[in-house]
Amino acid sequence: DTSRFWLEKLDERRIARDMIFSKKQYYSLSDSTTGYLVALTDTNSSRTIFSNYILKGNKLYKITTLADSSSQSAFINDFFASISPLKNNTGPSIFQNKINTFFTDFKSTDSTAKKRANSAISSLYFGKDGIEKIAAAINDLKYSDKEYFELKSKLINELGYINDSCCTDQVVGILKDLYEKTADTSFFQNPILNSLARLKTKSSFALLKQLLLQDPPVFENSYDYAGIFTHLSDTLPLSKSMFPEILQLASVEDYKPRVNNLLQNMIDSGYIKGNDYENYFSQLYFDAKIQLKKQQNKDEKRLQLEKSKDEDAIASTGRYSSGYSSTRNNLLTDYSILLMPFYEKNPSVQKFFDKLLQSKDPDVQLNTAVLMVKNSKKVPDTLFENLAAQDEYRAKLLTKLEKIGMQKLFPAKYKTQEGIARALLLNDRSIKKFSQVELINKQSMEVKGQRGNVYFFKYKVNKDDDWQIGISGLQPINSKEVSTNDDLVKMTEKKLKGDEPLQEQFDKQVKKLLYGMHKSSRNFFTGSEYGSIRSMFGGYEED
Repeated sequence: DTSRFWLEKLDERRIARDMIFSKKQYYSLSDSTTGYLVALTDTNSSRTIFSNYILKGNKLYKITTLADSSSQSAFINDFFASISPLKNNTGPSIFQNKINTFFTDFKSTDSTAKKRANSAISSLYFGKDGIEKIAAAINDLKYSDKEYFELKSKLINELGYINDSCCTDQVVGILKDLYEKTADTSFFQNPILNSLARLKTKSSFALLKQLLLQDPPVFENSYDYAGIFTHLSDTLPLSKSMFPEILQLASVEDYKPRVNNLLQNMIDSGYIKGNDYENYFSQLYFDAKIQLKKQQNKDEKRLQLEKSKDEDAIASTGRYSSGYSSTRNNLLTDYSILLMPFYEKNPSVQKFFDKLLQSKDPDVQLNTAVLMVKNSKKVPDTLFENLAAQDEYRAKLLTKLEKIGMQKLFPAKYKTQEGIARALLLNDRSIKKFSQVELINKQSMEVKGQRGNVYFFKYKVNKDDDWQIGISGLQPINSKEVSTNDDLVKMTEKKLKGDEPLQEQFDKQVKKLLYGMHKSSRNFFTGSEYGSIRSMFGGYEED
């Protein structure tokens, strides 16, 4: 596939994050040579990267130079115009179908050829011409063969990638036959089910539902469950055909979170209404109440600590966010989404939401309030006032309200540039409480063609710590407007030095952030797979 080949080789989608394709010109010569002339530029720079990609047979050449776009040399022009591949044999075209060659090597008694074919399975697209050949290869594999399980799984997986509209039903038939033959071997059930989910057709989803319901496989690895449901979440219109029958799987503990998550996505996207899973309500409400009780126990412990005025104990429980607490909050949010369609018709659901709003955990309050507003339910104004007053929740609240188009509910007195900049900065790390945060200065600057204000802070996590540098931007140049964009927000963890001017130290950290937006310079500061560039120059210590 020529388009896929060039899409991969030019890597335009990734490169375009940092650079601009000012030129991308395809050419084809009479001797079957093809290629692209490419020019990459960047904002605020006259420097240009010129590249010539030349493809002939199975050889790809790339010639690249860095030059000034305003005065390119004659040498570069002549070099790019004259260079061409040698006329010797460059092998068959890379676009020539290799399926027959592959299966010849796959069946070969030559161990080198066979090994090469085995390692190439996941790199090939077999297409419609490979369907029967894959099926035959699977049937020819013997239990005594070396790598029997691995090879059979790989070949089954490849069937799931053959999505030619003319023959997906044929693939589904082969996968059904394989499932029936291997029903007592759970090792192959997962790749078969994954392939059915990956095909994303009515027939593949119908068979997938049938197999999951009649004999749901049980896996040792939770990743095996996630793979199937990830494909279902990627195709919600088709996944609607799985409901409500698939809800039966929620009675199996390993399936419950995946089924609930899929149901949540379906509700959130409007593909399923409360009536579609009303028979499942009792189980959902029971599970939701269990999560709520766990949250209430946590709230009570927090309240006891506050009454005891044990500041150290309060700090130890609240300073750093807990992964377990975060998981519980997520579960409560998930169950809230599932229960929301029953809010009007079931008083017990309304009481459930009232208790969530009364939680001592601001995260629970925030997620619940935004969900209720999104679904046109009344939320006390005082709740938004309390959340906006807290540095660590101010920006989160505004961001979530913006996503649902209800930013008008954000309290006006907290909608200031400094307040939002401070909140964004404190959200940069998973620390709940800071000892001190102070504004030092603000400065207007241009970032990627956009002018705005950058706020400079100093902060301490603990009261005995040294002051460190915090940067928060880019806020709009109009000081009456605010932005929740956090591209230029960073707790640098760099200590303020008493022997250097403050602004020079802040400017240095801003430059690092700006350089970090470009991959080529990002590796200098953050490191690459070989370690950061600075460490390769023996003892250089970036400060």
